[in-house]
Amino acid sequence: MNENIFRILAAVILFTGIGISSYHRRKADRESGEKLARKLDGNAMMIVIRIGGLILWLSPLVYLINPAWMAWSKIGLPESVRWAGVALGVLCTSGIYWLFSSIGSGISPTSATRQRHVLS
Repeated sequence: MNENIFRILAAVILFTGIGISSYHRRKADRESGEKLARKLDGNAMMIVIRIGGLILWLSPLVYLINPAWMAWSKIGLPESVRWAGVALGVLCTSGIYWLFSSIGSGISPTSATRQRHVLS
């Protein structure tokens, strides 16, 4: 199967998840009216979070830009496994929507909990 199909599907799944997260985080900030400082976690923790996030997001983004750059990490699996991965990605995107919908306005950009946090 054409590699571009899987790249497009991976991009759709990835950016759909990012869109869901961004929408619900902005909505929570608007609805709660509470502004949480990103420095509540402390500088050391924020450095760990930023480096971890960079490592986590770098590989998928590099794959989407140019799969040849990630050829070293390729594993020869059957195409059915890749399609199962697409199905799992769609399922996870549904789970991300459920998670953010359930947390509602309680989601925050830090590990701190909002003062009037409740689950929907």
